[in-house]
Amino acid sequence: MFQNTFGLNASNRGNQHSSTNLTPSGSDWTQNNGILVEITGWTNADEKDLSSFIHRKTKINIRLIYADRTTGILKASVKTDGDANTLSKCNGIRFAGNTLRIKILSSSGNISAAGGNSTLVLIKSALSSRYDSTSRLLNLDGIRNDANPELREVLANSQTASKFFLAMLKIALKEEYEIDSLNLSNNNLGNNSRDLIEMAISLPGLKNLALSNNNITKLDTLEKLKNKLPHLRELWITGNPIDNPTSTGEIIKIFPRLIILNGLPVRDESKLSKLLSFPIPNQSLFFESSDLQRVAIEFITTYLRLWDHDRTSLVSLFSPESQFSYHFDTTHIVDAPIGSIESKAVRVPHSVASSWGSYISNSRNLMRVSGLRPRLSKVFKGGEQIKQAFRSLPGTKHELQENPQNYSIEVVSVPVLNAMQISIHGGFQEVSPPVATGKESSTRQGGRFGAPNANTRSSLEKRSFDRSLMVIAGPNGSYIVASDMLLLKPFSGLGAWFPKSPLEATPSFSDSSNGHVLANAVEPISIPSDIAANLNLSQQQVLCKVMTETNLVLQYSLLLCEQSNWDYGTALMNFQNSRSQIPGEAFQS
Repeated sequence: MFQNTFGLNASNRGNQHSSTNLTPSGSDWTQNNGILVEITGWTNADEKDLSSFIHRKTKINIRLIYADRTTGILKASVKTDGDANTLSKCNGIRFAGNTLRIKILSSSGNISAAGGNSTLVLIKSALSSRYDSTSRLLNLDGIRNDANPELREVLANSQTASKFFLAMLKIALKEEYEIDSLNLSNNNLGNNSRDLIEMAISLPGLKNLALSNNNITKLDTLEKLKNKLPHLRELWITGNPIDNPTSTGEIIKIFPRLIILNGLPVRDESKLSKLLSFPIPNQSLFFESSDLQRVAIEFITTYLRLWDHDRTSLVSLFSPESQFSYHFDTTHIVDAPIGSIESKAVRVPHSVASSWGSYISNSRNLMRVSGLRPRLSKVFKGGEQIKQAFRSLPGTKHELQENPQNYSIEVVSVPVLNAMQISIHGGFQEVSPPVATGKESSTRQGGRFGAPNANTRSSLEKRSFDRSLMVIAGPNGSYIVASDMLLLKPFSGLGAWFPKSPLEATPSFSDSSNGHVLANAVEPISIPSDIAANLNLSQQQVLCKVMTETNLVLQYSLLLCEQSNWDYGTALMNFQNSRSQIPGEAFQS
């Protein structure tokens, strides 16, 4: 749920016992002290670090008022509206491993702390008159010209209008409005992508969006919504300068589930259903063949058991050229655990150091580690380096044998190397601190493996992980681990591979009734096992896509893929070029 938004209530909220007053004024803050702002996403560092960081980025001094680590809310003030607008541009940037969220809680405009209660009443009144619970439509079409003179006055100012739209969305969600469709037409909206991004963040499940008759001139405005509205099915942009034939293709690429653009179909709904349900819906295990499954399961269970109980013995599987690396990433979205190993609420780490201290020094995140030498220094090569890297990590317990449903495994062959590629996804519990010793820190590894001290040792927690292993067949039935790459994340449950409906029935702007209902999801194309055994996962995906797009029978689809070197785009181009020469029996009836 959303807390204090856009100056609706400027009084200090949250647990006062866990907050820190940073100035003498404390909760006696008034509008004369400047413009009030609220900042979240800062708790991986202290307040002074945040203040210095913002000054470096914006040249603006913020006056800290109070900070509450329990709620994660920090309030501060800046001198002018211009400073507040400049500060708002820092919204969404990275700070100390987290994402800053900045809200302007008051301004010299009409949406202010002093008028909070009246503004709240105004918003709720507008919502009640413009929300249709049957179609789940919030219709803000032409709201700037609303009959309510007080509402028109607020929306006449572009600064307060922007805040009002976002405040309305957040109040709607706080009041548990269910919104599938949003109409923002005829509101003189421009290229302020921040407003649209905030809208998308507030309504990630939005299915229908109307932006007609505004002033959107740049494709970049919509481009910044990429991956933020993954379920968007229908979009209207008529009456905007951006609405032209040259931009249509780019807009379709931005929204992968878009079916209707400006009232016209842009994708085949039944074909999209097939593609979105491929390859194996609601299944957490994939093996290229039954023989590979038997070998891989035996290897994986042994590998993880030794990783938990006798990790250094795994070094015998690595050759002098083998490599191991790991990194942690705190930017992954942490969902509530669904059927998790332990049904407890997700614990948000207090700070990066306290949660990930054991991993920080050798984490090889290529988005953060730049330069060839630092990157190479975090790859461990050969048995001795890999053994010391293993010992520098906390002891763990996986539950693959006890609870195999908590893991997702994919295994494909790599014939050119006589190898198998194994991908494992799941979770584990840390059970003991690293065992690296001070003696090891004096080796030729440059002090990378010293025993963690109180400042770097992390607490023992539950983690999610992705692990990718390249395993080569050795002599006499042995194995060689050529590469082991480990990605660690905050524990996020098992939602990634739990059953979901591929597409749901959704109301549409184009239908005045209860909504246009999608056709039932089509079962994914099945490839005979004797053919699938000779194809890797990528080739199976290309084959099914080609069959869906061309309507060719399996035999001709397979021939087309082989002649196109298993490139989907090339296959479609070859199909179009030779379509007139393809016999009728090549097509599915």
